Amino acid sequence: MLILHHPKLLDFMQADYCVSDIQQLFEFLKNQGTFQFPSLDNGLFAAALLKSDTEYTDYTSVWVRDNLYIAHAHYVMGEVETALKTVKALISYFNKYRWRFIKIIEGEADPQNVMERPHVRFDGKKMREINQKWAHAQNDS
Repeated sequence: MLILHHPKLLDFMQADYCVSDIQQLFEFLKNQGTFQFPSLDNGLFAAALLKSDTEYTDYTSVWVRDNLYIAHAHYVMGEVETALKTVKALISYFNKYRWRFIKIIEGEADPQNVMERPHVRFDGKKMREINQKWAHAQNDS
């Protein structure tokens, strides 16, 4: 069963597409704000935009994988400065916690202890780890 959350999308559904069809769909989605990703001041992207009364859900955290995907999308779309700002912020975060990588590599930390791994979910506003037990494994990133 096909579920569409915007009735106008039905106008774009076809068995076969040509370049102009894709361009029209792209323009429609662009005009709907689909490709707008508000970022934090440092260039990182939180998992979701939430208000202060819903921050407890933890979706205001930054995820490494998500940020790499979003940076790549911006890069592909020609928004190189946006992508670069995100990557620089990630590098800054990982430089701050570089010691985690070194301890794992040198065998001084147990990779089975999830909190000793480099954290893949963190507080993007404060650029610091979240002290909450988490798997910290995104092997697909």
